[in-house]
Amino acid sequence: MNVHYYYIPIGKVEGWDGHALWLKVPEEYIKKNYERDVHPDPSRYYIKDFPGYTAVYSDVSTTTSKRK
Repeated sequence: MNVHYYYIPIGKVEGWDGHALWLKVPEEYIKKNYERDVHPDPSRYYIKDFPGYTAVYSDVSTTTSKRK
């Protein structure tokens, strides 16, 4: 299995519906600058389902899913 982890600054995120993430920058930019092999300090990033973490989305708009 080939797993990739991306730690993306909130300023690069356009929106999120809980499943899909919309970005303000191209995919290649994200791959080049934000792909990591190890987990960073969880206090600096939102990690879905991380124990004890409460997410704050003040700079990110949420939307309904675009999936059909």
